[in-house]
Amino acid sequence: MLWCAECDGALLVWRDYEYVARSDGTYWMAPTNTRVVWPLLDRELNEVIPEELRRLHDEARKCFHATAYAATAAMVRRTIEAMCNHQGAKGRDLKQKVGDLGQRGLVDSRLIEWMQTLRLLGNSAVHSANDVDKNDARDALDLAEAVLDYVYVFTARFDAFRARRSPQ
Repeated sequence: MLWCAECDGALLVWRDYEYVARSDGTYWMAPTNTRVVWPLLDRELNEVIPEELRRLHDEARKCFHATAYAATAAMVRRTIEAMCNHQGAKGRDLKQKVGDLGQRGLVDSRLIEWMQTLRLLGNSAVHSANDVDKNDARDALDLAEAVLDYVYVFTARFDAFRARRSPQ
């Protein structure tokens, strides 16, 4: 249990240790990994985003908080694929489905690039021995959240804004 000097709130952290040998033959416990267990610092996804996609993204977050970074990348890829399916994307694989969303104008070219990069990271996590590091896993979560917000939240908000502003 720690106290945060910035927010003046309590934190519960988990710290892993390992025994390290000293030159004199004795051992000491060195911290190897520290993570915040409570409060979880992730924001809730907007309820406009379909429940299945929120659930998949939440599972990716749980993998991240468990330091399972390859699993995080795989779950982010699964979230992107489920979003493509929810949007009715056509194609025999995820690469084509993401491309279809771009061709139909549902997402712009930068988001297509993000989704293709997340697809490749997820593929690498599942099909190779390459490790996914913490930074890549965190970025994958954040980019997937941005894509979901763009497709479901911001698009609906902009459409509503435009409808209010257009002359009747």
